[in-house]
Amino acid sequence: MKTTIDLPSDLVQQLKLHAVHEGRKMKDIVATFIAEGLAAKAAAATPQKGSIELPLFPCGPDAPAQHMTIDEILAAEQAILTQQDVEYYTQPH
Repeated sequence: MKTTIDLPSDLVQQLKLHAVHEGRKMKDIVATFIAEGLAAKAAAATPQKGSIELPLFPCGPDAPAQHMTIDEILAAEQAILTQQDVEYYTQPH
């Protein structure tokens, strides 16, 4: 497919030099760069092995976490974990 794009002259000069050094046509160099750029963007958007996506929970501007310090958040988390431990160890097994 043929298309026309406006590029800065210094970028066109770099593309021409790159094409000459590789002995390729400039259109082939541009197509390669675009394909590589799109592939890199797609790879960056794909979760990597061993990574996880954390859920986001939208909340209103008055949500308590909006006004809590990191120490208060950690203390709340620790309180929940402690409560879970108490419930686990006080139930008959």
